[in-house]
Amino acid sequence: YMNLLKCVRFCGELVMVLVYSILGPVVFNKPNRYVIFGPIIAFPLVLFPFMYCRAAVTEHTEVERKHAQVKVLSFKAFLVRQYRLVADYSMRTQVVNESEHVVTAYN
Repeated sequence: YMNLLKCVRFCGELVMVLVYSILGPVVFNKPNRYVIFGPIIAFPLVLFPFMYCRAAVTEHTEVERKHAQVKVLSFKAFLVRQYRLVADYSMRTQVVNESEHVVTAYN
């Protein structure tokens, strides 16, 4: 939902640049510069198909990142709950190694 709002915001900004490019010369009595319309029209035409083709890969990567983040958080919650057991049975090195493994997988 938040990404949709960002997309709407950026589209609005692009529309406002286009409106300013059209109305600016009229309001400020300056000559029209039609060269500005090239990038305003070309960039969305190139980037939207790229975003469409890249959407599946981006979604898959985001899902993997979220799963790794959940693993890190659940492991840390486990450590907080089981701290006395880890300390009493001298398992700090194993827990530190496992923690490094989980965090490395996330990064």
